[in-house]
This record gives sequence, structure tokens and C-alpha cells, in this order.
Amino acid sequence: MAEPFRVALIGGTSHVGKSTTAQALAARLGWTCVSTDRLARHPGRPWSTATFNLPSRVIEHYRRLTPEALTEAQLAHYRNMWPLVVERIEAALEESGAPLVLEGSGVLPGGVAALGRPEVRAVWLTAAPSLIEARVRRESGFDAQTPDVKAMISKFIGRSQLYDVEVIAEVRTLGLPLVEVTEAMAAEKVREAALVALND
Repeated sequence: MAEPFRVALIGGTSHVGKSTTAQALAARLGWTCVSTDRLARHPGRPWSTATFNLPSRVIEHYRRLTPEALTEAQLAHYRNMWPLVVERIEAALEESGAPLVLEGSGVLPGGVAALGRPEVRAVWLTAAPSLIEARVRRESGFDAQTPDVKAMISKFIGRSQLYDVEVIAEVRTLGLPLVEVTEAMAAEKVREAALVALND
């Protein structure tokens, strides 16, 4: 077993189970759980919910960009916010800092590899394109949406799949820990696989 760590990073694209895994892991370890979305939010899901009305700026973002351009914009956003991620990690590593599980698409493989901190461990979740699509469609209520919203959701699906390809390729190149999530895997199994990867 590896030396103890104080910060666990959970990365990956949308709808691979980062938030659920991070919250379960934090609960098991008794640590604080934070999302990178709280540090600097990028235009996220392009559909409204009972508690969230889709802002006009997000609608415009998805209407004018292709999935490829959306992915580039997302990557640029996370590269720009990486110093904020490092600040949050460093705060957790201070003597008075609380151990931390930090999750989000903003956990970048190259940035993590460059940290060189043994007290910081990371794992990325990935899933088949079909599973990402199925989860987005299910959560967004795709079939009941208007044609305009369906078009935006379809672009979001494309962006999520492309982001997965980009990030996971870098994870593999750098030899970083990875968990491949399948439809059959219960949340508890994903959590345990992530914990094993973090301790490997």
C-alpha cells in the first residue's frame, strides 16, 4: 500500500459518476468534498430543471458552437482555472487544512502530474460514449424536450464524449490511475475501484 495522502482528486467528463463517487469516498474517509465547479463555473448543462432556469448566456454558448468548439472552450476554461485548483489543494495540505476530496472535469492530468506531491492522489473515471449519452438523455428528459433544447443537449453529449477522449488519452499517456465505469457497476463498486486506484 502507498504512503498516506491528504488530497484525493476525481476527474473525468460529465456523467461518468465523479460527484457520486467523490461524495461517497469523502463520507467513507470523513473528509471534505468539493467540486471544481465551485471554483470557477463553465457553461454546464443546457437544460432547465425544477430548481434551475437555463441562463441566456448558456443558450447562446451552445447555439453558436459546434461540439468540437465547445470542447476546446471547456479545455481552455479548465487550463485557465488550474491555478485556483492548485490553491485549493495547497490549502488542504497546510497544517490546519482538512483532508479533501476534490472532483470535477477541471482535474487536468498534466496539471496533476506536474504537482509532484505524494500527499495528492488522483484517479479519472471514464465510460463508453453510449453510456455517457444514455445518462445525459435520461437526466435531461431528452425525449420530452423541445427541438431547440434537444439540439443543445445533443451538442452537450458530443462535447462530453470528446472531452472524455481528450482527457483520458492524456491520462493513459501519463500512466495515471483510471477506472472504466460500466452500466452494470453500482456506485459502491465505482467508489471502491477509485479507492483502490488511489492507494495503488
